[in-house]
This record gives sequence, C-alpha cells and structure tokens, in this order.
Amino acid sequence: MDQLNYQFLEKLLDYKFANLSEIYKFYSKFYINKVKIVPKDINNILKSNLSLAVWFMDDGNGYRKNDAYRLSTYAFGHNGNLLLQKCLFENFEIKTSLIKDSKGYQIYIPITGGVSDRFKKLIYKYIIPKMRYKFRSISPVETDSKEEIVWNTTIICQLPI
Repeated sequence: MDQLNYQFLEKLLDYKFANLSEIYKFYSKFYINKVKIVPKDINNILKSNLSLAVWFMDDGNGYRKNDAYRLSTYAFGHNGNLLLQKCLFENFEIKTSLIKDSKGYQIYIPITGGVSDRFKKLIYKYIIPKMRYKFRSISPVETDSKEEIVWNTTIICQLPI
C-alpha cells in the first residue's frame, strides 16, 4: 500500500472510531440490556423538525386503512408510546392517536382536522425525494394478488383535537 493510501485509510479509521463514541451515547440512551426503550428525556432529543423527518423516513408512512400517517413504534410498548405521543404534542403540537393492533402499539397522525398538514409542513423540506412516497396512503401489506391483510385495531389513547 503506498503512503498516500495508507494516510487516507488511517484518517478514515480515526474519523470512524472517533464517531463511535457519539453513536454509543445514543445507543446507551435507547437500549437497556439490549432492549429498545424510549428514554425519559425524549423531549430533549426529539425536538427539531429534522429529527422528526429522519424518524418519519425510517419508521413512518401514510396508511390508508386509518386515514393517517403512521409511525411504527411497536418496539416501545405502551408506556414508551405514551412518552413519544406526549413528546410529539409538547414539542411539535402534533395531536396523535395511539392504536393497538395484533403486533402492539403504533402512533397515528390523523389526516383529518389539519393535523397531518401541520406535520407535513414541519418535515417536508427535510424528506429526501426518494422517501416522499411515504406520504402516500398505502395498505398495511400489499401482496402480488393485491390482497390486504386486515388487523384488529383498537384506539387506546387519543389526545383531544
């Protein structure tokens, strides 16, 4: 390996290892004993429109069945979802519904009542073009035969609009 390539590789590795400590800070906030949690100080973490947009690009989508945007939050259980729901309301003034289906709890942002317009206005400029499809309403599962799997859902908690 020539000197130039070695120096580049060395700097790249230094950069990667230096950033591992930053990643570990987040990992240690969101995982306890390898179990995913919502940290109690989520209001201090999820507070920018950009952070909300990144979350939606990762775990969100439009959802035809409930006429809403959905954030997949199954991993966080009931209490974790309540913390997230409270954070969305306090930090962004987004009123949501917490819905339980056969897999667990998810957060829904209703399309009616202007709530989804506010949500979209906050994050749209941060959504990369290839992820904008997530704003379309889709079926929960689309198969080759275009059949839809229907899950039993129950609204657990809805903040007043």
